[in-house]
Amino acid sequence: MPEPGSKRGRGHDAEKTRETILDTAEAAFAEHGFDGARIDAIARASGYNISLLFQYFGDKLGLYVAVLKRIDREVTALQERLLAPMFEDEAIVGSVATFKAFLETIVRAYFDYLLDHILRISARSRRSCTRHRTLDCFDRTFLLSSR
Repeated sequence: MPEPGSKRGRGHDAEKTRETILDTAEAAFAEHGFDGARIDAIARASGYNISLLFQYFGDKLGLYVAVLKRIDREVTALQERLLAPMFEDEAIVGSVATFKAFLETIVRAYFDYLLDHILRISARSRRSCTRHRTLDCFDRTFLLSSR
């Protein structure tokens, strides 16, 4: 019988496994760059063995490409979701005030996505202090002043 909390004997959920590995790899690549991120550390942090990472992604470059493709899919889906109302309702572009409000909503939602990724990554790495100061400055200058 496997120990409680052990990953031995757990049900196999390939998609959840893949997402866990990609989450861990995204953080590692963001913190250390491609050259500095280590497959053994990614495997250990994700809770899976190296051979499973190689089985899923082939090699380090394959893992990196999978991380980038996932981000690209997320950004594309977000852009489609944000822009769909403009194509469905011509009234949005018919009024300057309505169009301006629409664009502000799009920009805020897009930056929320970007900030979520930056903050998720930087929570694991405090070496990005400059990034935090930049975001704080951006917040004060653009987001807070428009409220």
